[in-house]
Amino acid sequence: MIVYLIRHGSDDTTKRGGWSNQPLTKEGVEQSEHLAQTLIEQKCEAVKIISSDLPRAKQTAEVLARYLHLKAKFSPDFREVNNGILAGMDNTDAERQYPGLYWKNLAWEQSYPGGESPKCLGKLAHRQYKQLDSCDSWRCNQRYSPFAEQCSLFKQKCRFPNRSGSVR
Repeated sequence: MIVYLIRHGSDDTTKRGGWSNQPLTKEGVEQSEHLAQTLIEQKCEAVKIISSDLPRAKQTAEVLARYLHLKAKFSPDFREVNNGILAGMDNTDAERQYPGLYWKNLAWEQSYPGGESPKCLGKLAHRQYKQLDSCDSWRCNQRYSPFAEQCSLFKQKCRFPNRSGSVR
């Protein structure tokens, strides 16, 4: 089985993401459409799509599902670590109320206010693995696309252009 982890398209950069209900921006929709077209051109045949149920990830998965003629499954198990009350908060307000509080600055057991800590990553990965492992129709050569919020990894033979058009 080949797994592609794809990060959602762009959302409103003036707000904190995480468990927010922010949708994709126009650019984010266009990025998702471009990725779908690239997947088709590169003949990367996904057979399943599982996405976080948060709006921006869901929208990204729906675009890809439409282009690839697949049905997307949405699960809260594919959400990123919960950033609590900062989810969707205006960046200016977040910086004023919680100066310097970013994922990269959290101590291992330090939680976001009303949210989770980096230590929760293990539980998150376990929930996601269980979702992958529970699919009863896998064959070794199937390609599978979960839309995990925190990752942007393209694997194996498929290569995807970045915004400038060059291939990484």
